[in-house]
Amino acid sequence: MHLRSSILGAGTLSVALLSLVGCAQQPILPQVASAPNPFAYDKISSLCQVAPLQTAPNGALSVDMTVGSGEGVCAVSVSKEGGGSYASFGVNAPPEHGKAFLYNYDGRTYIRYTPVTAYNGTDQFGVELIPEHAQPRRELTVKVKVEAVGVTAPKAAVAAAPSKAAAVSSKQKAASTHGVHKAASRYRKARIHH
Repeated sequence: MHLRSSILGAGTLSVALLSLVGCAQQPILPQVASAPNPFAYDKISSLCQVAPLQTAPNGALSVDMTVGSGEGVCAVSVSKEGGGSYASFGVNAPPEHGKAFLYNYDGRTYIRYTPVTAYNGTDQFGVELIPEHAQPRRELTVKVKVEAVGVTAPKAAVAAAPSKAAAVSSKQKAASTHGVHKAASRYRKARIHH
């Protein structure tokens, strides 16, 4: 009986060691230093630059954002003093040339902006951030610069003046075409008279 339990113990230990070795051989995935995208269907704009959050003397917050037109979303994340996401929030003065979407994820509050397609210019919207309990609300102004990306207008092509050889060639072509019409015309007349 003692031998049997030793064999079972050794077998269990072997299985445990093999499973640990198997785990050690798995590659460790690198961490990505970008805003999380819990909505996988949203495309992140190739041009998404967000300046550091600014705080005015009166406590009002502002942030500048540059985003590509028609390319997808750009996001900025904020957290309340002491860390954590805001208990509630709202858009106060919505953007005129895009959409704003706010959500909490992983202890932070995210403000996403999507410009309308083909818009190129500036936009702005306000966000009201509401912390827990009796803490004062925070006002955030998001100033957006929307730029067209990935599309460049082609330069107008200038047609070159025809060369002398090309001019002679087109005259010869016209003369030979005229000769074909003349011959066809004689053939028609001959058929009509017969």
